[in-house]
Amino acid sequence: MKISHTKNQISFKKTLVANCSVIKKDNTKVPCLIYGLNQQDDSDYFEKIPNKTDWNSARYLCYLEDDLAELDEKPDRKIYVLESENGECLGYSEVLYDDKTNEILFLETVPTQNFSNREKSSFKYIGETLLSFIVKQSKQQKARSVELQATVASTNFYKNKCFFKSPKKELDPLYLKKKDFSKLISQNEKHTKSTIELVG
Repeated sequence: MKISHTKNQISFKKTLVANCSVIKKDNTKVPCLIYGLNQQDDSDYFEKIPNKTDWNSARYLCYLEDDLAELDEKPDRKIYVLESENGECLGYSEVLYDDKTNEILFLETVPTQNFSNREKSSFKYIGETLLSFIVKQSKQQKARSVELQATVASTNFYKNKCFFKSPKKELDPLYLKKKDFSKLISQNEKHTKSTIELVG
């Protein structure tokens, strides 16, 4: 299913990279879009999004904004945002791409919708969908694994819900091997009742 990105109210130079869906609390499907941000044209992205106040208590946003300001100097890094049809930002991720391993530097869902606010949240599977998008890209690029440093609060999500494994050394990142990419992608398709369509 292709979704036109002309529905957004704010005009950025962001690049559409995937069509996807998340699920509302009532189990209806919500079409969403994933965009890649551009340093020059999207530097004020988080100032202009319609749901800016939803991000007031974001943990990693200040780091992401700093990295966005230096993105042109780091061509191996990409920043992605997942938006609802009406342009609300529901999540973001920064990824460091390598020939063999792709590392997720940051992945955060809008604080009003994350797993610690289940009673208040309207949407499900935002984080899993962003993660599945990165894994699907990694599969297409023939990467051997996807890695990330999980917080104490998010470790169970990655290990118990998304098939990531603990490293042998304590301070090394969690990892998802190539053989398990399809497992996560298939699970997300079942959860969201849709397929992530990579664009471009």
